[in-house]
Order: sequence, then C-alpha cells, then structure tokens
Amino acid sequence: MTDKFTEYSLPDKAYTSFDATSLRDFIINRLTEQGTFTDQIYRGSNMSSFIDVIAYSFHTLLFYLNRTSTESMFTETTIYENINRIVKMLNYNPIGYQTSNLSFDAFASEDLVPGTYTIPRYSFINSNDTYFSTDSDISFTKNTSSDEAISVIGQKHLLYQGKWVEVPGQQSTGQDFETVFVTTTEQGTKVDHFHVHVYVKDFESGKFYQYTETTSLYLHGPTERVFEKRFNENEIYEIKFGDNVTGSRLNPGDEVWVYYLESLGEGGQVGANFLDDTTLALYGTNTFNTLKNDIKPENIKYITFDNIETLSFTNTQPSTIPQQRESVDEIKRKAPLHLSSQDRLVTLPEFKTYVEKNYGNMLTSSDVVDNMTFMDGHMKYLSEDVGIQYPNMESRVMYNHLNIATSTHFNNIYIYGVPKMTTNTSSTVMTNFLSPASKELISNDINKKKMVSHEVILVDPVYVAVNLGVTTSTETLSPSITDNTRLIVKKSSVSLRDNDAIIQEVTDTIAAYFMNTDMSLGQLIDVNTLGSSILEIPGVDSIETSRTDIDLTVPGLSLSVWNPVYDNDITITNQNIKLPYFKFAYLHDAFNLFKKVVIDS
Repeated sequence: MTDKFTEYSLPDKAYTSFDATSLRDFIINRLTEQGTFTDQIYRGSNMSSFIDVIAYSFHTLLFYLNRTSTESMFTETTIYENINRIVKMLNYNPIGYQTSNLSFDAFASEDLVPGTYTIPRYSFINSNDTYFSTDSDISFTKNTSSDEAISVIGQKHLLYQGKWVEVPGQQSTGQDFETVFVTTTEQGTKVDHFHVHVYVKDFESGKFYQYTETTSLYLHGPTERVFEKRFNENEIYEIKFGDNVTGSRLNPGDEVWVYYLESLGEGGQVGANFLDDTTLALYGTNTFNTLKNDIKPENIKYITFDNIETLSFTNTQPSTIPQQRESVDEIKRKAPLHLSSQDRLVTLPEFKTYVEKNYGNMLTSSDVVDNMTFMDGHMKYLSEDVGIQYPNMESRVMYNHLNIATSTHFNNIYIYGVPKMTTNTSSTVMTNFLSPASKELISNDINKKKMVSHEVILVDPVYVAVNLGVTTSTETLSPSITDNTRLIVKKSSVSLRDNDAIIQEVTDTIAAYFMNTDMSLGQLIDVNTLGSSILEIPGVDSIETSRTDIDLTVPGLSLSVWNPVYDNDITITNQNIKLPYFKFAYLHDAFNLFKKVVIDS
C-alpha cells in the first residue's frame, strides 16, 4: 500500500479549524489524490453520502468536545445546569426563586371576644387574584372588648406573595436516603425557595408529622425527622430523607406530602395600602385539615371561620422586589465562600455571604461590621460630624439596640440592611427601614448558626439625599442651596431634537443612576461617570451647574449630598464622593428634577 495513507501534513491543532464542510472537502480531496476511489466526486453517490455522515458526525462530536472541555471546569462553565452539578460536590445548594414579602399591621374588632387565638398556617389574603399568605401558625392575645391593634402579629411575622399548593402524597419504598421530587402544576411555576414544607403520614399510625429542613442530614441523630432540600440542575426540588443513622428513614408505605408557595413573580408586587378593605381567609383541603389537627400543639385554639373576619390588616409600605434564582456568576462567587465557611458564622465575610445568599428578596444592599468598626464609623459620625451629645440615645441607634440585653458591646456584630423595594418619593425613602418582622426573621435565623459569644444587631442605615448643588468657598452650606441650583444643558447647534425630549432624557439618566434598587451601602457616587453619561445623550454639547440666586456657574456636574435629618452634614462638590459603609444615597425630590434642567440653545 502507498505511504500516503499515513502521511498527514496537518498541524497538531488542525482539528480546531474543521467543521463539517471543510472535513468533507478534505476527505474528498484525500481520496481523489490517492486515486483508488472515484465516486466521491459525484454528489448523491453512495460514497458521497457516506462521507457526509462521517463529516457531520465529526462536527457534532467536535462541538460536544468544545462545550464539555470548558463546562466541566468550575471557573470556565457558563451553563446553569453544569455549574449546579459541579457545586454539588462542594455541598453548595443554589438558591432558587424568592418571592416578595409584605410588612403589615393587624387589628381585631370589638366582635372578637378577649382571649388567645392562633391563625393557622397558610391563611391568605386575596385581592384581584393576587395572594399574600402566612407561612406559620400565628398566636396572639386580645385583651380588651373594644377594637384593638394586635402589634405582636405585624412585629414578628410577614406575609409572602403567593398561594400554597398541595402536592399529593407520594408513597415511600423505605430505602436509605430516599429522595422524592417536588413536581409543580405546570412548567415555569415560580416556587419560593424558602417555602417548601414537608409532612409525612406514618403508614402504621395514620398520623401526620412535620419534617424540618436541615443543611445536612449528617448533623442529626437517627430519630430526628429532618430532610435535605436541593434545587437541582433541572430547577426541580429534591427532598432527601435519612437512613436511621443520620436522620430518620421513611418506612415502606409512608406518604410524603409537600406544600409549596407558588408566586406570581414580579406581577405580584403591590404598593402601600394594598391590604386595606381585605379580609383573611383560611386555607383548607381535606388532607390539610387532618394534618393541621395532627401537628397542632396542645392548648392551641385555632381561630374559626366565624371570627376570622374580625381581623383586618393594613400596610404602609410596598412589598419587596422578588429575587430570581442565583445566576452562574453568583454561584461561582458564593460557592467557594460557602466551602471555606463550612456553613458556619464566625468571620465578617461569612456573615455577609450568608445574609446575601439567604435574604436577597428582602435586602437590596447589606454590610456587616464588628463593634470596633461600628464605634469608629457610625458612632463617631453621630458624635463628631453630626454633633449628637449622646449618640447611643439617637432614635434609630437606640431602637436597634432595644433587644440586646448584654452589658457589653465588644462582641456585637452589626448588620446593615436596606429593604429591597422600589420607592418613588423622597419621603418614602427617608423611612425605608427594615420592618420589625424582617429584623426578627433574620435575627432568629442567624442566631441558630452564629457563635454563642456573638450578639447580632440589625442596624438601620443613614440615608443621605442627593441633588444638584454648587456653592462658593465662603458660603455657609445648607440643603436649601439645591432649591436655587440648575443644570444648564448646552444644546448642539446642529441638533434637531426637541428641547423637552433632551430634558426628559437627562432627567431619566440621573434618576436611573440613583435608582435605590441599584445603589449600595458605602457606594462611590461617581460624578464624573454620571456627567459623561449626560454628555453622551444626543443633542447635548456640554453641561454646567449654575445658581439662580447668585452669579455662580461651574463647568460640568456638581452635586449636593446631605443628611436630611441633620442639616449640618452636607457636602457640595463636582468630584467623586465615597460614602462610608453606613450611608445609603437616594435622589432627593426626583419628581421635580426636570424643573431644574434648562436648555441653553
């Protein structure tokens, strides 16, 4: 045979340049060169068809090789299904969708006689097919025979957007580490990650038992009714039980019943006063009514259908913004931190990672500091910059410390949080603090995992207002300066754009930069970048910041940043501003900003 069969004048990496067409042409040329076969040059011949099959099979395999060679590596993968499988080896469980929640106040009318009652779990409020539900039994006491505000309900509990769905029981086979899958009613259903509840009906007794979610079965004994939950690569929840060594094993014939919260997504967000004129309804199916009685603690008196309408609810703040499932980039960032922390809460980065991972639907921004940083930063700011004589008695600081009973502060961990909700007016942003119920939820959860010597305090941020501002070197700084400041936009001489259109786009650009859901604690307010964004608007030639009450104009963009509660904390500059960790900026009087933008043709 000729030696040409083994002579390949190709580089080592030539395979990377082949596709189906180039490979087919290469095979045809090779066979033609050898002269043994001739049919390959005729399209439609058997030999030509055979070559096509080989070429396109090679193309498919090469594509698969190219994808899997990178997708098998943690740092290179870009596909959610692959990163989800990889981090399973790190014992990292990606977080799925998180629904919005709503803070509220509860009231009982005079028709409800004094006594202690319990609102059953999964009770809900429905207004125009938008559901908000409870997730646990809520006990309260009415003390008087008149109308009464029941503060304990709103201070310790939240309503979650969505309605509870019952998954029919799945029979157990009794295997070790048995796994069941939570199947939804239809594809694309948004299941809240932190509201998947599991109950098991014992085959022998016929009684229901509630199982508790755990991060690892290996932390529990053989009789503990616990389960692991994982959001897998197919975006389906896996529920895994124990083996009677690490967690209780299911017995053959046991029935697993799952209840999950199904959300409307972003369409379920509501504003203030949504709960007005709506009443609470009790969740009820035949199975749930039996289950509810089996798991009910002794001496609990559930509120009935007859007196549930005596309760009313109100909300003064909008619901939070829902959180989508973790992206590939988020998983890549959080998984190594989770591996190093081993699900513990000791260091500040571990606290910060845990808060970001588990409360993304509540917090648009968060930060964690120790006591020394708190004293050298926030407390020093109140005492020296603001001038408060007793900063510990300042209303927000004192309110945050009410639940701390220890006599020392050196072991405190301070968690700053900004609620994840869209607000449009300055007055709403000013009071945009985490509700007592949200603080209670986060604090109780963290206390289960933190070191026993740590005391966790949820702290309210210091909100600072931002608007246009320019001043002289000798002028006394005051927030009222912003009222007399204008942004002069010099229009390009060749631009045919309408002046109102340019003003609207300039206003939208500034408002978008300071959108509170995109800002963060301790953010750098990049005046230069914001000014450059305005200059990129079609029709804008240059900008100046000018005063109307005095003869003062400076080139470019100049901003005023101040604490609206204490007027002596104010900065006016055309340079970038780095906020401290406890400050959060918002755009002051956003609705009237367009009145301060003037076109100079």
